[in-house]
Amino acid sequence: IEIKKISIQEDVMEKKLCMNVRVPGEYKISALGMDVEFKLKESFQLEEIPINRYTKWFDYDTIRNGLSIRTRENGDYIVLDGQGHKKLLKRWMIDEKIPREERDQMLLLADGAHVLWIIGYRISDSYKVTSSTCRVMEVNVRCEPHERGYDSYTIDRERSGYPDLRTG
Repeated sequence: IEIKKISIQEDVMEKKLCMNVRVPGEYKISALGMDVEFKLKESFQLEEIPINRYTKWFDYDTIRNGLSIRTRENGDYIVLDGQGHKKLLKRWMIDEKIPREERDQMLLLADGAHVLWIIGYRISDSYKVTSSTCRVMEVNVRCEPHERGYDSYTIDRERSGYPDLRTG
């Protein structure tokens, strides 16, 4: 694991995390009691895509800058539809009514400033598996109860109006 940066500012209660990841691989985020596993599939059928909030499939060949698991940064964006309409992550969080105090603690899977997955919520349309996808990256997040750090990091299963049924 290569940790690009971790900064903690106790006086502001702001915690930033950025961890570069490789595929395939498995990573433990101890502060959250979370394991993230990355698998690469060379062959698949669209009917196989699981419908699961914490397991997502992505078109691996569309990744350009390398992957990182991190908290948000200025300029982060997500693509909302097949026409390429982008929305700044900050605006998406406001529209989804994510409480301000939780926004800096939510984890993302990102390719540079382009967010592939707001973990537990939605994925970017640009990385969705299609009939022309050659290789699939499967990401599986497993959480364990934790007692320290990121205490308010929770995923409200009812909040998001964007079910990812097409992507599992």
